[in-house]
Amino acid sequence: MLTALFILGGITAFPFAEDLEDLVDTIAQSLGWKQGSIRGEIAKLIDEVAPGMSPYVLSGLANSVFTGDIGVRTSLGNFIPGTGLLLAGANTTRELMEIGGPAAGFLQQSFNTVVDAAQLAFTEKKTFADLLRDSPVTMARAFGDAYTYTQAGAIIDKRGYVVSPDVSTAEIVTRVLGFYPERASSEYQQIRISKRTADYQRQVSSGFQQAWIKAKIMGDDDRADAVADAVKDWNQAAKGTALEIRNFTRNANRALREAERPAMERFLRTAPRASREEIDRTATLLGYEEE
Repeated sequence: MLTALFILGGITAFPFAEDLEDLVDTIAQSLGWKQGSIRGEIAKLIDEVAPGMSPYVLSGLANSVFTGDIGVRTSLGNFIPGTGLLLAGANTTRELMEIGGPAAGFLQQSFNTVVDAAQLAFTEKKTFADLLRDSPVTMARAFGDAYTYTQAGAIIDKRGYVVSPDVSTAEIVTRVLGFYPERASSEYQQIRISKRTADYQRQVSSGFQQAWIKAKIMGDDDRADAVADAVKDWNQAAKGTALEIRNFTRNANRALREAERPAMERFLRTAPRASREEIDRTATLLGYEEE
């Protein structure tokens, strides 16, 4: 069984593999380890021993010869729901829906289908293909994807954004059969791992920045200096990696200037230019007085 899983989906298809990956990364982030993703670290180790073999070991041999992603259909790696809930940048709604199980997913997709059907009848925001792609019926989603790929001449996501700039007949056929295109799936996996590292870096940087700003606003310069020293210590260990925090002082000072503005002024600065005058007028009518 393990041999079959390895051929079809690599070591990430082994039972509980993705769950363990989420837990290891969660613990690493909680303890402040200078590690963005355990999968990324494993890929680096494999490449040092056998250059170029990382995709085959991690994702399986079958995906390298088949246009559809077989691994995602055969994997037993993601067995425990919600293991990524505490990761930096986690999609809380998606993780909770995963905990809710198939019934929760079915209800969500059914609701989306009803909303899409209403928009299809009364607005130009949705098309029939969009209705199919949000359907709770698996094969309906597959046909909707395949039709959209055919019309666009590319693999595109539900937002209409290009995932891969061209699509082959084999990929359209395999999508109709229920397999997501391997090229697109591989890109999403790469983005997922890279995003995990970027989210971790962003969380660490934001934590240091908030602590520094709070100290400055409270007039505690010693505390602010201690935070800046902590950033230097972090960068010494993370230098040259994606976890390095660059331009901390400059970015923190810019954020401090924003933090010192009144809340309404900060909101107006981030609102679309076309709506600022109306927002300002409404605020005045509701009794807001600019200081």
